[in-house]
Amino acid sequence: MESLGSEICLQSPPGLVAHDAFRCQFPGCNATYQRKEHLSRHERSKHTKQQALACSRCSRNLKSSDTLRRHTQRQHQVKEPLNRARQACAGCHAAKSRCEGGVPCQECVRRNVQCSFQDHTSIAAEQRIRSLNPTPPSLNPDQSRLSYCEKRKEFVDRYFEIFHPCWPFIHRGTFDIRQEPPLLLQSMVVIGMWITGETSAQSAAMELYDKLDCAIRHQTVFHITDL
Repeated sequence: MESLGSEICLQSPPGLVAHDAFRCQFPGCNATYQRKEHLSRHERSKHTKQQALACSRCSRNLKSSDTLRRHTQRQHQVKEPLNRARQACAGCHAAKSRCEGGVPCQECVRRNVQCSFQDHTSIAAEQRIRSLNPTPPSLNPDQSRLSYCEKRKEFVDRYFEIFHPCWPFIHRGTFDIRQEPPLLLQSMVVIGMWITGETSAQSAAMELYDKLDCAIRHQTVFHITDL
């Protein structure tokens, strides 16, 4: 009988709820419980799914995860990467969580957060370039950033010096390292790192190449679906 009583919901009129009662905070629900764990159980069973299936971009409630996924793709132009297994969404990447793919992915649905696939290559490239020339602890963030930019420019210069004369894909006269698309710039950096011939730089180039490959395929999906 005790277990049965623990499931009883106290639907008390406004103003008559006991001072120590726990009230559900979900909009439109006035359920109250004598014990906090009973309220938690109620919220998990009754409202967690409702919250999870609310679009994180427009707050619209959807009936299923598949419906939510189609909604975000059609209404908010959120696209899935071509190879789900090789790229986590931005939320899972930041939280270091396993991403099963899909937009939104199940983990973002569970956490009720915005799900989007973004290019992580710029961050990864910066981290790998820094690792080739560790920043002294005495440098402040601005100096550290300057050191990275100088190193990046060094690899781009190497690209133009050695690779560009053979394959002049880029118009050097209008090239601006501060304005170029990240994928283009990081591709040039990877090539510049590789042709240095240095083992550490080539190892970093191969690692970044894998990330670029996935990101470029992702861009291809955008192009095809927008035709």
